[in-house]
Amino acid sequence: MTPFGSKKGMKLFFYPLLAAVIIAVGLDQVFQFFVLPKRTDIDNSYKVEKLLFEENKDEIPVFGSSKGRSSFIPDSLGDNVFNYSMQKCNFDVIFFLLETELAKDKDTPIIIEFNTRSFVHRPEHTIDLATFMPVKDSEAVVKYLAENDRLDNFQLVPGVRYYGSYLRYLQTLNKKESSNKITNRGGIFIDYYPGDKLLTRFTDSRYSMIEKRAELEARVDAGFPLTYMEDQLLESLQLSLDFEENKERIAKFEEMVKAHPNRNILMVFTPHHPSELAGVTNLERLEEIMDHWNEDIPNLYAFDYSRFYLPDSCFKNSSHINLDGARIFNSALKKEIGYLLED
Repeated sequence: MTPFGSKKGMKLFFYPLLAAVIIAVGLDQVFQFFVLPKRTDIDNSYKVEKLLFEENKDEIPVFGSSKGRSSFIPDSLGDNVFNYSMQKCNFDVIFFLLETELAKDKDTPIIIEFNTRSFVHRPEHTIDLATFMPVKDSEAVVKYLAENDRLDNFQLVPGVRYYGSYLRYLQTLNKKESSNKITNRGGIFIDYYPGDKLLTRFTDSRYSMIEKRAELEARVDAGFPLTYMEDQLLESLQLSLDFEENKERIAKFEEMVKAHPNRNILMVFTPHHPSELAGVTNLERLEEIMDHWNEDIPNLYAFDYSRFYLPDSCFKNSSHINLDGARIFNSALKKEIGYLLED
């Protein structure tokens, strides 16, 4: 190869690479300084950043999943309540949020939404990188992601750290006001009922899952082998339908609570549609654990509203209550826990 050919080849390789790097870094900076600052208090990454870097000694945080995000109305519970709940958020994420909050010099209570899947350990499903990448400069975030095998080296490199999440962030700029969506300090509440026909479809889907699990379990009990796909389906159904009693994670949570006796922790099992509880075969074990918390850990309070009666019109689907349901639930909850919120 001649020197000229070598230089030409270098140019054909180098200049496009340089252009790609410049574009990537430029796009990264545009997102860092123009897109991300436009996030609102219902954006998950905003919530993490707020919790990490804001100091409000009077704030009462609420941690939980999308069930918590649609159940706890801050204005109904108190002036200092902020709802940090986010979709798919179980203790894979709550441990990090709770540890961050307990490290602060505060004595306000903490509300945690509790459900049958709270202690399931599935970090690849529950820890959304788009939630944590904007605050990747935090050593605590980097450590947390690494401990849960959710960190690759490229995620720390400007230009590629937001790869796969750009569209998610762009949606922040294109949020449209909705007449049936009410937001309130981190919470999102839907003023909508899907109608009897659609809700029935939601509940029928749940009952179909219960029936399918029973069918597969009966085959196993009878000694008939399952195919690989059927085995995976059964495992998924059991995970979705039953309470996951992960003793190691429950013990870790209890130790965190005991180590901070100045902070009252309020675990609230939010209202569920009856169909959501119908297939939970080990629900009594969950109830025993909540009784244990109330009896044996002085600063841990468990409140079971799972069977709190709400008409179908108070649900936006079979998994979440709507604004009407949230208002009724918060009115009842405030009467029961109001004294703890005012301490």
